[in-house]
Amino acid sequence: MYRPRFLAQRTSPDAALMIVGSQVTYILRFFLSRNIRIARDRAWDQTVASRGKGPGFWQPYVEEWEYPPRLDLDSKKHKFIQKWLGGWFGLFLIKRGMLRIIFALGF
Repeated sequence: MYRPRFLAQRTSPDAALMIVGSQVTYILRFFLSRNIRIARDRAWDQTVASRGKGPGFWQPYVEEWEYPPRLDLDSKKHKFIQKWLGGWFGLFLIKRGMLRIIFALGF
């Protein structure tokens, strides 16, 4: 029986390890997420208690601006940014630029 060459090749064990590793990660995350949330809540409560501030300090957010600045969304600059940098082309350019900078710095 004839078998094309590309079908006869086997996958590497590295690929299998990557798939199994990601599955194990998601299984652990599923079972541990509740315990992690409880631990986070306890750590936050202990952090607040250690600062020595009463419940009156921890109030809801209060807006600092009495009259927030207005944005000029109809300006030529904003329209240019929306048109060229707001779509897939701009995202592509930003990603490529950031990757080049990161590789140049050696991260």
